Amino acid sequence: MFWFAFTIYFLLILSFLNLEKLVKRKFNLPKEIKYNKKFTKNQSLIEILMSIIFVIGAFMSSISVLEKDIYRPLNPIPQYLWVSLYFFVLYGFRGYMAKRFDQDSKAYYIHFAYSVWLPIIMIIAYHTTEIFL
Repeated sequence: MFWFAFTIYFLLILSFLNLEKLVKRKFNLPKEIKYNKKFTKNQSLIEILMSIIFVIGAFMSSISVLEKDIYRPLNPIPQYLWVSLYFFVLYGFRGYMAKRFDQDSKAYYIHFAYSVWLPIIMIIAYHTTEIFL
């Protein structure tokens, strides 16, 4: 079963690496794109605040409290979903900022593709780990 899980992980990583090539070819994007381009002064601050919020949420989901002789998490959303949601929001925000301030480059397609595909990959990888390992 280990090799089956390893094969799924390999295919997920390969699909993520080929996603950028596919999007660049489909939308005629240049080969070199700067991904961490900041368009406003507040963009870095907003990304830091988003990171802090998601770290606190993931931390709260790892803490359990005793309530009526049953341990339950402070935050019922599992950690892998927090991380998936974080990447969805982060790359969605970066794509929005790129679309709003730099429409001519069309680099926002890559951010939006990462925003959708990275959470899917993380959820599949988590469930692969739970099933096969």
